Amino acid sequence: MESMSATRTLVAAQEARQLFQNDTQSSLILRFTNAHDAVPVSTIFSGAAKAEMDPQGRVRERSFSDIVTPINNNRAFVANDNRSQIRFVAITSEYLDEDEPDAGFAELGAVMCNMGGYGLAQACISALAWRQNGQSQTAGQVYARVAEDNTPAIKIFTKHLGWNPAGYDEQRDELFKLHQPTAHAKKNRMWFHFGEMAQAMAHERLSEIRDSGVLVHRDGRKLKVQLEGLDI
Repeated sequence: MESMSATRTLVAAQEARQLFQNDTQSSLILRFTNAHDAVPVSTIFSGAAKAEMDPQGRVRERSFSDIVTPINNNRAFVANDNRSQIRFVAITSEYLDEDEPDAGFAELGAVMCNMGGYGLAQACISALAWRQNGQSQTAGQVYARVAEDNTPAIKIFTKHLGWNPAGYDEQRDELFKLHQPTAHAKKNRMWFHFGEMAQAMAHERLSEIRDSGVLVHRDGRKLKVQLEGLDI
């Protein structure tokens, strides 16, 4: 049973979201993380905050030690509203092989968003993937793993983002298991690759956001956004 304090936190988060939707001056800052974000981001992965952003429990909990390195090294991305609340978070993990540097790849994961209709997840995923794809050790090798029954996520990656189903790759799978020996060699996960079409779509989307400074809701409402820390 959920505690009363957790329930109050969840209700407060829902009320804040409603106020945000009714506030015509609302805006978002889309940005890569730094060391100051470690604590606030870590709170997203447990308790009421996670229940509010991930009500179906698709994203596994992460400890502070799990996320501090990518957060400190610009491998995580957040969207903050004008109340400094996190409305989106995603983190990439790098899987590198010292003996075979060309085999290294990055997995974009832990995607959570509590603000629908604006294409916020698509924008932030594009920014994070674009940055990661520019890193020499993982250039051309950026992936995402999605549960086979997660239809909304599969639709986002294929239809809206243009990522390609990657299929099975023994080298990638072995490197993944080397880094996470107890984690999910799950057969109900699908790999998607940030290929040429996805890169072109990301460039177009991010350029439009940079130039316009807005995200447009499916009902026509416009939301001011500021995209930081990205060369396009």
